[in-house]
Amino acid sequence: MLGLTRSFIKDKGGNFAIIFGLSLVPLMGLAGAAVDYSRILKAESRLQSAADAAALAAASGGDDVNDMRRIAASFLESNAPDLSPTAETTVSGNTLTVVARAEIDLPVLAAFGWPVARLEITSGVESALPLGNGKVRLEEGKSYSPQVVDAQIAIARRQFARAVRKLPQHMREKMERQFEAEIARARGRYISQGGALRITR
Repeated sequence: MLGLTRSFIKDKGGNFAIIFGLSLVPLMGLAGAAVDYSRILKAESRLQSAADAAALAAASGGDDVNDMRRIAASFLESNAPDLSPTAETTVSGNTLTVVARAEIDLPVLAAFGWPVARLEITSGVESALPLGNGKVRLEEGKSYSPQVVDAQIAIARRQFARAVRKLPQHMREKMERQFEAEIARARGRYISQGGALRITR
């Protein structure tokens, strides 16, 4: 009987199956983490591009703070619809800030207690002049020329193009059409000192 027990202890024939079975769950967890983490990174990238574009469009085309909030929310929702994002837009002096929030489901990691990833992205735009005051005048009774306004719009267009350059073409073209529509609304109202709109994170 003692010899049989010793033989059983020394027998390693079934060890591989046992070890594989024990390691299968954590291996599946790691694979799921890689897949879901990739989804998180892609969603963050899309949300960042949408937030950057929303901030630039709002700062360039908004008549007042409420209008800027409307533009930012519209840009964000229409360009990341599957993420169901929300926008919190604030204006302080020369700076407009958009905080974009969204949630994405994590189908694999849900089995390990992490069903949802909550994303929060911040994008800001600085202007040469205070934002949100309607038509801005540098001096009482004197507005800047259309050439100066056109120069500022050109700067905004370049910044916008950089913000959306990594998006798929169909999304980029859609956002460009929306941006141009807001620029058309703002033309003749947005008066600049010649400084650039620039993204600040």
